[in-house]
Amino acid sequence: MPLDLSKLCIRWFSFKNHEIEVLKFRNSIYVEEQGVCESLTKIREDEDAIHLGAWYDGELVSSISAYILDANSALLREEVCNGELSLRYGMRMESSSFRGSHLNSLLCNWLCKSIFECLRPVRTYVVLYPQHYSLQKFYEKRWNHREYKKHEEQVVLMCDDEKDRLQQYLESRKSLARLKQKYFSSVELPDLSGFLFQEGREDLIAYQSLMRENLYTEGLDVELDLPRLCAQAQQLYATQKVFIHKIQKIGKIQRWLDVGSGAGAYLNLLSRDRELENIEFSGVESASLLHQIAQKKFPDIKWYTGSAYQTDFEHASFDLVHCSFLMIHLLCPSLALAEFNRLLRTGGVLYVVDVYDSSFRGPEAMSKVVQRHCEIYEGDRNIMNHLPELGRQHGFKPYLEYNVIVSSEQVEVSEDDLNLVLDKDLLLDMFDFIAQRESLVEEYASAKKSCKTSSEPVSVSIQTQLFIKV
Repeated sequence: MPLDLSKLCIRWFSFKNHEIEVLKFRNSIYVEEQGVCESLTKIREDEDAIHLGAWYDGELVSSISAYILDANSALLREEVCNGELSLRYGMRMESSSFRGSHLNSLLCNWLCKSIFECLRPVRTYVVLYPQHYSLQKFYEKRWNHREYKKHEEQVVLMCDDEKDRLQQYLESRKSLARLKQKYFSSVELPDLSGFLFQEGREDLIAYQSLMRENLYTEGLDVELDLPRLCAQAQQLYATQKVFIHKIQKIGKIQRWLDVGSGAGAYLNLLSRDRELENIEFSGVESASLLHQIAQKKFPDIKWYTGSAYQTDFEHASFDLVHCSFLMIHLLCPSLALAEFNRLLRTGGVLYVVDVYDSSFRGPEAMSKVVQRHCEIYEGDRNIMNHLPELGRQHGFKPYLEYNVIVSSEQVEVSEDDLNLVLDKDLLLDMFDFIAQRESLVEEYASAKKSCKTSSEPVSVSIQTQLFIKV
């Protein structure tokens, strides 16, 4: 059925607060599918499960759940390891009038993506009862779940592993982009981390796993990359300088935190700007080597170790939180936004600068390899496209947007934007990070070589977004 998206609301929910509504919905589906009237009562794990539902015109029409498994779980008693999170996906249901609308696919992909980003379970399971045996090939092909064992004769238990879950995540992200573009362009998808905080269940968030990962430095020789980082800092400062001076007009900025400060070159340039001389600058970096370099080279600035997901600063410690070329490297940007909100005072400024790969323009071969890398990279290299929506969910009001079009030759830009022209070879070198992916080494080398000899110009946008904490 064609959906009126203004009537559609998708949200995470607690079973204990929606128990009657959910049981009525489940029973209606059960009667519809089985042709008999038999009460489908809640299962024991429902109250602890994570539920995602779609309401249409105020009525629950589609849902799916992730059940948290522990040593007392009937299905997996002997497999569950202490201290490790295991989940079972289940109760995937949809009213018959909404089948074919792709609504449940949207829920399933959002659930999978959100679970991977926030919770990082060690394994996930799917249980197939006899009436669902026909779905086994679907779960094997689409979700990388393979038959694990038979349980109680008729039940087939399917399981994944770590490599499978990454592929599930990447495929879900790709499918979500397609579904959003084609069917659900105006539908807001709810943030899981915010729901967990609201429910007092933030202990489920995989802070330790997330803080150990650094997608930026993986496969990178940091010391060899320092000249490029310093050159990037100089270019960033040159393109942001006029814009930065306007920030003081928003409100008095006295305490400035740079998250993901790297080797410190950019923050040092800011600290030497005369128009910013009354600001106290601090930088936080998770990579120990980069942190040490910053401390040694720029001792007048306060440097701290920490993650974008969790810092040791007190609530409302800063007037401005800044991050440049950080968000695309985060596995869980929503969790970072929650931390940025905590760090800022009311009325404080969130200042984000990042590239987005969908803005790349150039020869077809190079465009394809940029897109291929974007699809297999664990971080979201197009985060700037939906950062305003995500920011609003975390208490940020969009304030200003500004683009720097980096190109190999002069291009027309709007009055508020800037064009930075670079030598073509230098601009293409900015994409050498693609060669860190073993599967793309040859394709990238070939595309880069042909791009250099092509007369077609190359460009990519670096976007600045400013938000106010409300």
